[in-house]
Amino acid sequence: MTDLSTEPTRSRQRSLGWKLERVWAPWIILAGGVLAGVGALAAGPEPTGAAGADAVLTIGASMVLVAAFARARRWAWLASTGMLALNADGPAALACALAAVAVGVVAASSTSQRRKTVGVAVGVLAVQVLFRQRDVLFQGADLLWGMAACVPVLASGYANARRIPRRITRWSVVALGGFVVVAAGLYGVVAIGAQSELEAARRASTRGLEALRSGDQQASAEQFEQAASRFAAASDRLGGPLAAPAHLLPVVRQHAVAAEQVAASGEDIADAAVVAATAAPYQDLRADGGRIDLELVRSMQAPADDVAVTLAAAEADLDAVRSPWLLPPVADQLDEVIEEISSTVPDAQLAADALEMVPALFGGDGARQYLIAFANPAESRFLGGFVGGYGLLSATDGLVELDESGRVSELGAISEPVADLGWSTDLENRYARWSPERFLYNGTISPDFPTDAALMRRQLPGFGLPDVDGVIYVDPHGLAALLELTGPVRIDRLDEPVTAETVADLLLRDQYLEHGSNDERSDLLTDVADATFEALTSGKLPAPRKLAKVLGPAVGAGHLLFETWGAEEQAFLTDLGTRGAFPPVYGTDLVSLRMANDGGSKLDAYIERDLSYDVVLEPETGLGRATLTATLRNSAPEGLPPYVYGAFRLREGAEPGDDRLYLSLYTPDRLLAVSVDGESAPSETQAEGRLNTYSLLVDVPRGGEVTVRFEVEVRYAPDGTYALTWVPQPLAQPDQVRVAVRAADRSHDLSVVSSPGAGGPQAGAQVGADGVIVAGEVTQATRVDVQISPDG
Repeated sequence: MTDLSTEPTRSRQRSLGWKLERVWAPWIILAGGVLAGVGALAAGPEPTGAAGADAVLTIGASMVLVAAFARARRWAWLASTGMLALNADGPAALACALAAVAVGVVAASSTSQRRKTVGVAVGVLAVQVLFRQRDVLFQGADLLWGMAACVPVLASGYANARRIPRRITRWSVVALGGFVVVAAGLYGVVAIGAQSELEAARRASTRGLEALRSGDQQASAEQFEQAASRFAAASDRLGGPLAAPAHLLPVVRQHAVAAEQVAASGEDIADAAVVAATAAPYQDLRADGGRIDLELVRSMQAPADDVAVTLAAAEADLDAVRSPWLLPPVADQLDEVIEEISSTVPDAQLAADALEMVPALFGGDGARQYLIAFANPAESRFLGGFVGGYGLLSATDGLVELDESGRVSELGAISEPVADLGWSTDLENRYARWSPERFLYNGTISPDFPTDAALMRRQLPGFGLPDVDGVIYVDPHGLAALLELTGPVRIDRLDEPVTAETVADLLLRDQYLEHGSNDERSDLLTDVADATFEALTSGKLPAPRKLAKVLGPAVGAGHLLFETWGAEEQAFLTDLGTRGAFPPVYGTDLVSLRMANDGGSKLDAYIERDLSYDVVLEPETGLGRATLTATLRNSAPEGLPPYVYGAFRLREGAEPGDDRLYLSLYTPDRLLAVSVDGESAPSETQAEGRLNTYSLLVDVPRGGEVTVRFEVEVRYAPDGTYALTWVPQPLAQPDQVRVAVRAADRSHDLSVVSSPGAGGPQAGAQVGADGVIVAGEVTQATRVDVQISPDG
């Protein structure tokens, strides 16, 4: 039975509680709003991207929402907190959502009057969930869902507010809306004016780059000055007082900051380009009479460094203003600007590094001497060709001269073999058959040029030759590139001058048909090489841009290489691409089929190679099976001199013109089987670095062909990416290559993805019914990345 005597006391207690809440309610709501805002800031919201403005907006929105919860009906609490709970992101947000829903349920089931303090508590919890929503569907979807979830409590809170708070709310909304309209309108006017300046700056920059490429540095400087002026005008507009209010508006500010940074970065780049175009006259940087003006080089270093630093800073600054809130047209244009700068940064840095390294390389810090290894892939080695001639090139204070040259055959063998090659046991065992400790012409036995250069340096004292500061490798295709710079050279014994178009055929094939003795032929090789380098060191060479355009393909294909010993110089030469380092495994697979002549013949110029690499990936195992099929054809004509046919290690019953090759597959894969013309064949398994080598002797008959097939087990990454690096050998005739990658299970799709790190492009990779196909002539290291995924 109820004790009726206690009812008045309880009633008085409730009345006192309501009175106290009524007095303290505004302070409780204020404290709850601040507390909710501080908690929301911990979630890291960035409505504008400006720390101060973001804090004010976040705390302000939190206070408004808490105030609405304090005044809203309990059904509105449940509606809003329930919607927010559906998209809560993370354990903390989910816990707050469940607590808010629980409090709302308890409050809704109570028969007592609604309490503002309870509403404040629910609001504080709800705000934490609001600022911790999951990203779904598209950028901003979580924001739209959160705003929709807040509608019930905002509407109910407004409806239950007293007259004065409602009036304040209405005027606040009107004032806020007016500010948004005015701020956005002012920024629109500013942006329209700035856009015309930015477009004019872009056109001037383009004209400046075109003038720079054509060698007109004066015109380039004028155009970049105009671009800098236009960029500055755009920057002043976008950073002026009329644009300032827009920085307080979410989404609008992100666009304003991006546009302002584009203008500021463009101005910085244009200013640096003006200085570089006037203070760094690279068109004057050319060898004349074998001498480079090193003082001019040194004077160009600071401006070039400034350009590189400015470009890198601009790339970082623009990347920092990327935002998911940028509209597609603006975001796409920003990405294009960043991509254009990003593609320029490496070239600018390389140019700055080159100006820093050139004085030392050309004897500005002390005389330098370099060995030139004249190689000929008519008798192949794993790098490319055997060393048939040599030269010693000196560089002193920018003056480059060819001091000595000769035939390697005249040097013979080292009387006291090199005791320490500096090689691992694996490497020594692999190349022992070529006696690299005794013969300079086998100095190119490894496919890794830094290894070969170090070997040749160790060999030189045994021939009475001096120590050198670096090694230059050049074959007939490399000489062709050099002759494109020097123009034709004349050789006494030849009726016609040797040109860039004729030198490769002359040294690879024609000399063997026209000169009956080995001595005559060797002298011709030396004479052509001497004449080419004499022209290089005595004539006037073109400017660096043409040098790069002409020599770049020869360097990339491995026909012209350069290695030195200093760590900084090696890092620079690596960026320049001249070191010829055999690439590591960039992805999951690597293939390089190399050959070295094993019969002492000069027939490799007549070997044509068709290479096919068929890969079948097993989606269930993460493994695959690959078959490398190499068809080698020997098109050597009849009537070649006996020394061309060779006289060493020919198999019993071999005919003149048959070519004996030591064929090696370099790969990280595990060998499963090897066959020659369909018959199983024995092979040698060795190692070089992190790669396995699988090798066998192959005799290719004159006028015939041989088909060698390697079957290996390949692997691909757990994410389904199969990344293949194809590394060709620089031979007399480039390989014809076909790569096909497919899934064993046709329920899986293949796609070509980006290929970072390795070198060349995707080589025209196509996705077809038979998988991913790459076909054609491959002369540079090329990577192809394939993604395998379930159909659909």
